[in-house]
Amino acid sequence: MLSKIVVGMVAAAMLAVAGCSAKSDVTKLRTLAEQGDVKAQYSLGQCYLRGDGVRRDLVMAYSWLLLAGPSVNAKADEFRNAASMSMTAAQVAEAETQARKWRQAFEQSRPAKK
Repeated sequence: MLSKIVVGMVAAAMLAVAGCSAKSDVTKLRTLAEQGDVKAQYSLGQCYLRGDGVRRDLVMAYSWLLLAGPSVNAKADEFRNAASMSMTAAQVAEAETQARKWRQAFEQSRPAKK
């Protein structure tokens, strides 16, 4: 189990450096991000913000950067705020709703702590 976690952390770190130039990179990042890896969430948000390996999508960028939060990178909030400058209030609300729903589903899927 520990080796799987370490491999995931190493893969996320490598992808964060490499970016999302290939569809396979985005797929790997998305898998890690959906497993709760905040570094992958931050990197995936960056991919959507830049349109790197995916269609540029500020709502998705904002949502993933919100999930990553400042815990992984102090720049996450800065990039999220920059994205919001080009978004409507409805788009920001949509991104926040997506992030909240994802976080709730993720928390419910995790085993209860003893």
